[in-house]
Amino acid sequence: TSITVHAMKHLLVAFFLTVAISSSRADLFINEIDYDNSGTDSNEWVEITGTAGQSLNGYELVMVNQLGTTYATFDLTPASFTFSDETGSGWGFFVIGIVYPGYSVTADFTPGTWTANEIQNGTNDSMQLRLTAGPVNVHFVDYDGNNLNTTDDQFTALTDSTTDLQTTLYLTGSGDGFSDFSFANTSGNGTPGAINNGQTLT
Repeated sequence: TSITVHAMKHLLVAFFLTVAISSSRADLFINEIDYDNSGTDSNEWVEITGTAGQSLNGYELVMVNQLGTTYATFDLTPASFTFSDETGSGWGFFVIGIVYPGYSVTADFTPGTWTANEIQNGTNDSMQLRLTAGPVNVHFVDYDGNNLNTTDDQFTALTDSTTDLQTTLYLTGSGDGFSDFSFANTSGNGTPGAINNGQTLT
């Protein structure tokens, strides 16, 4: 009997952990990327959107090249960031990196190891948002094409146009999860720390 009870406890722990991870995946995703500028890159950043009350403690952002190799990992716990309702529909935004001064906003977090030319801008690169424990994938997205050395199918064939410093890859559409949206790269439409142009978060 004790063995059965012990096994049941482990099953319950696994069940609740799975539910918690699934909830995190639904509530957090990469929303906008600025990875390429005209000339020498100097203002690169990533925007993550999340539901109000969600903390980024225990999460990290990982950069992956087209070979499937990690070239940088950024622990988000030191940011001490919790999302607030910035849209009126329960969603907020977190920006990591270095934001072009022309936006008149600053990043929420710039890690000490983040360089001016941090994000690789070759074809078929990737970035991953994940829980540090495990680690457990939350959102893995390829950009500028499908990275064949990663197993994730969430990708965009669009590029971050280098025509100006305020052009990004950003999600448009309406919904409450990454799969509800599609990437766009209209010139000059970057919106770090705010809802994207043509986007409705429900």
